[in-house]
Amino acid sequence: MPPLWLGRPCKQSLVDLWTYQAIITETLPDVIVELGAGMGGTSLYLASVCGVLGHGRVVTVDRSRTHHDDWIGAVRGYRPVAVTDRRTWLLGDLATLEMFDQIRAFSANGERTMLIHDADHDAASVGRDLDLYGRLVTPGCYLIVCDTNIDGAATARDKFILEHPEFVVDYACQPDGTWNPGGYLKRGTG
Repeated sequence: MPPLWLGRPCKQSLVDLWTYQAIITETLPDVIVELGAGMGGTSLYLASVCGVLGHGRVVTVDRSRTHHDDWIGAVRGYRPVAVTDRRTWLLGDLATLEMFDQIRAFSANGERTMLIHDADHDAASVGRDLDLYGRLVTPGCYLIVCDTNIDGAATARDKFILEHPEFVVDYACQPDGTWNPGGYLKRGTG
């Protein structure tokens, strides 16, 4: 069973989640874009971190949404941190320019932007998404390519790094036991 955050499945390793909060605390992105929302646990976690810090918001995207998060306050009777006002859920296909434009609008005014790619993991899809959405990541922020322990994501990451030298693998922040080996890419100023 994957870890749960406020009852929602979060298909990330615990060491990677810990690293995400460390990166967010250090870089203070205004916008965190998550490509591939899954069950919503990771975006809820990220929004919680933003709520605790009092800074940032999350834009999460997936093709469909088969569940709802409204239960946090209504059913449980508490709202530990303000998360619903720090998270926007978009539905659609990442391959379309319409979706790109919707996401870009959240970082169009110079907001510091971080990107986490956890959508389809085949090399073609990851490569397409990194090429399209990687440009949203601002200097000093991170593009995290999830599940680079799988061939497709790793292959796309390697190709992306060769074609985009402004991104470098930050091995210093990579935790032992990560599911994203070599997937923590920091954008330089170049």
